[in-house]
Order: sequence, then C-alpha cells, then structure tokens
Amino acid sequence: LPVVLVDASTGKVVSEFRTFVKPMVHPVLTEFCRELTGITQDQVDAAPTFPEALKMLEQWLASHGLGGSDSSKSVLFVTDGDWDLRSMMPKQCALSEVDHPDFLKYWQDVKVLFSDCLRDKPRSLLSMCQTLGIQFKGQAHSGIADARNIARVLLALLSEYPVCAQASGKIKGLDEETADGQQLGLMSAQGSHEDRTESTVCARLALMVAGVAEHELEDTLRSMKLSRDEIK
Repeated sequence: LPVVLVDASTGKVVSEFRTFVKPMVHPVLTEFCRELTGITQDQVDAAPTFPEALKMLEQWLASHGLGGSDSSKSVLFVTDGDWDLRSMMPKQCALSEVDHPDFLKYWQDVKVLFSDCLRDKPRSLLSMCQTLGIQFKGQAHSGIADARNIARVLLALLSEYPVCAQASGKIKGLDEETADGQQLGLMSAQGSHEDRTESTVCARLALMVAGVAEHELEDTLRSMKLSRDEIK
C-alpha cells in the first residue's frame, strides 16, 4: 500500500507512506507475483492485515491534516489507471469488512491528465516518463516505485501545463457533486474534454501574456506549443 504525498501548490513531495499487506485468502505468493513486483514472502508474512494497513494509512494522512471530514485541506489520489480504486479497493474493503474511506472513492487517472495536456494517449507509465523526459526510476510494478514515478509525472504536468488534477474516476454510486469537488491545481473547470482543453488554453494564455507589451504579444504566442485551432 504505497502513497507519495505531493503538495500541488508548491510542486514538492512532502512525505511517503508504504506498508506491505499480509494476504489472507492466498497467503503464499506465486513465483509470478514475486518476480513481477519484487515482493518477498517474508515481507508479506511480517506485514499487517489489510484493515490494519488501511488504519495506518488514515493515521498517516491525519498527521498531515488530510483525510478527515473536518480537514481544511483537500486530498485527491492520483493513479495509473482506474482498476486499483474502482475495482480492487471496494472489493477488498467488502472482503475485509471495513468501511470504504471517502478519500479513496474518487481519483485522478494520470493517463487522463496526460492525454488532456499532450493530446496523446499514453501506453504506460514508462511511456509517459519517456515523453516528458523523465527517467523511470525503480522496478516497474513495484508499488512504491510506481507511486514515485506517478508523482514525478504529475508534478511535470502541473509544472508545464497550468491544468487542474481533478477527479476523473469514482466508485459506482458516488454522487457527481461529491466527486466533482475534489481537485488540485490552478483551475476548477469540470466538463467535457473540449471544455477542459479550452480552459487549459485560456489559463496558459493568461499566464504567458500577463504583463507582455502589445508589440511582443505575437512573438509570445508563437513561443507557445499551441495548435492553430487553439490559437484561433
């Protein structure tokens, strides 16, 4: 259960959380699982159960003023794909007979954010790192390595594009108003891909041309990575 905490307002990594989880239904790891993730049998044998690990995560978030209903700060989980939080987490909470935390009911898929910014559908976390000029660090499919690389992709996108990381996925049955209110970044627009694209362009224009003299405006526009349709 790996998490890298990022402050979107500063673009800095604040802290990390990591714990293995003891499997209860299939307690012995397969050779495939060990080779794919780098996790050893001894690590999971000594790990807390899922309810204990989830409680540890909640306490860690609370130590940073996050996750609670009375928190003045917002938190949004950013994932590589929807499966972990849309399918696995609800099923695991039900199996372990624990409440599904509100902060894990909605999330931003970094692939969606990447696609909105670059208009290119990424194949994988590795391909996003390559496109952005980021060196992929650690073992692929290692939870903490993936979390660190997701954080690096997110920070690169927020730095290069004044966009908003906002809930792109949610569990079934969550009302739209709750999910739509969860966002990080510089803009709060929510809507279709075209709406978000237009908002992104407007924000980029505003940041780039603020304080630019009128005779310099044309050169400034040319320096932006915009399509002809966006400039129009």
